[in-house]
Amino acid sequence: MKDFRGKTAFVTGGASGMGLAMAEAFGAEGMNVMLADIEEGALGRAIQALRDKQIRCEGVVADVSSRTSMRDAALETIAKFGKVHVIVNNAGVAVSGPMERMTQEEWRWVLDVNLKGVANGVEIFVPLIESHGEGGHIVNTASLAGLFTGPGIEPYSATKYAVVGMSEGWRAELKSRNIGVSVLCPALVNTNILDSYRNRPDSYGGARPLDDAQRARIGQMMDRGGMPANVVAMAVLEAVKDDTLYIIPHPEYRAVVEPRLEAIERGFDRAENSPALNGAPAAPGETMRGKTVFITGGASGIGLGMAQAFGAEGANVMIADVQADAIPRALEMLRARQIRAEGVVCDVTSRDSVRAAALETIVRFGKVHFVCNNAGVAVMAPIGRMSEAEWDWQNAVNIMGVVHGVEIFAPLIAAHGEGGHIVNTASGAGLVSGPRVQYSATKYAVVAMSEGWREQLKDRKIGVSVLCPGFVNTAIFDSRRNRGADYGGPGQDPAGAERILVERGIDPLVVGQRVLEAVKADEDYVLTHWDFREQVEKRHRRIRAAFDYWEKSPAINTLPKRAPPPIGVLRATQ
Repeated sequence: MKDFRGKTAFVTGGASGMGLAMAEAFGAEGMNVMLADIEEGALGRAIQALRDKQIRCEGVVADVSSRTSMRDAALETIAKFGKVHVIVNNAGVAVSGPMERMTQEEWRWVLDVNLKGVANGVEIFVPLIESHGEGGHIVNTASLAGLFTGPGIEPYSATKYAVVGMSEGWRAELKSRNIGVSVLCPALVNTNILDSYRNRPDSYGGARPLDDAQRARIGQMMDRGGMPANVVAMAVLEAVKDDTLYIIPHPEYRAVVEPRLEAIERGFDRAENSPALNGAPAAPGETMRGKTVFITGGASGIGLGMAQAFGAEGANVMIADVQADAIPRALEMLRARQIRAEGVVCDVTSRDSVRAAALETIVRFGKVHFVCNNAGVAVMAPIGRMSEAEWDWQNAVNIMGVVHGVEIFAPLIAAHGEGGHIVNTASGAGLVSGPRVQYSATKYAVVAMSEGWREQLKDRKIGVSVLCPGFVNTAIFDSRRNRGADYGGPGQDPAGAERILVERGIDPLVVGQRVLEAVKADEDYVLTHWDFREQVEKRHRRIRAAFDYWEKSPAINTLPKRAPPPIGVLRATQ
């Protein structure tokens, strides 16, 4: 997009920080600007500041987590300016801390603002851009924490990995509609992001503004190390003009992103040499005899394959599944193989249900050593075709189901001191995204959380692996059969090419055996399909090229060169 004059930009989180700086940058190019923000007082001040600079500007109070609020903001934008061309989904909040301190309200808040807020912006505004036929551009604010992560920022990184994944998919989906997509991945910028709690609504636990001393400390940190927001805005303007996917204002962070990409690529090497995937006997390793594995989604598919693999080595198996009638069949099959197995009905979207399943596991087996957070659903649709209930359902199962499993079981593993391992099922779609991004968003989030927890839990003798399979012969595309009443009740999944590919997928037992290998070897990324290596490495090449691009950026080079961050910022990788 080269010509900005007379066109309109809509910017969320626009009353301060990067949002306000981007609004000013677009306005200076002759655009009309609609600022959207949840903070009414700041919004009024920002509007006046832009008008004082002769920028045609209006504002609207909007809560990005509410689809209704965003629809109202869209209607207000059209009423004021007639058309909209550029959407900047910039509103975001930051949540961090050890897993023991993370509340359900904090998880829900960060997911609703950072993930659903971006989805709401795209799904509501894309049809408006299409309607005038003049083309446009979308900028989604993620973070460098969307390209690598560390311990204690799992909620934040989960959402930012998801935003990167969605942006990659939407770029492919919208290219033919003359709408570009960029994703902004900055490191520390001089904004008030660390004071996010000042605007937290009562429904998420209420506001908790910083005191003067805290604000002063953060201000000093930002002044010392934060990039000026106007420089980031210049980079965004540059990216929109050049139709660049990744906007990386801190190219010196290549030093911490590169090890992560290399670690994933090593995962493909291990997959190619896997005995399980090559039909060879499993490599000898630490015995599982007498230990206990808890597996969600364990009554069928990959979960049942893992149950067979662990049980064959002598582990006790607790199957947890939301489908009550499938559990007895699975137990009968396992027990016929002389596997000591029990079952419990469990809805992973409910923290209380997972707690009850954990207690039942302790009652049955005394201890738990291995946890496989495997339950998942797959719902995909073109932009604007997925209901809010389905977005919420997929997030609740695929993201919060994993959160519940880790946060409830990690203390139980740590308590007995014998060590253990957690396996979180993501997908190959958590490493590379395509159109119909909703499923990938949740799986990118699972990858991010697993990377952070791996570092956070290593001192407690708990390993963490993330499983990223390709197509496996399971019932994943019959997910709606188990959808709870809170999310619309049971439904019929549509037929499609994906269903045929799944039916031709590899045997879930082989995946289970591959997981067993990975647990014994304490692998980080557990891959099963090396045939999609080229897709993943193509993505990695694009990210590496983005670092090259931004090292030469006129906008970024207005600042002195910055030293690379310490490698210890990133978790240890194998």
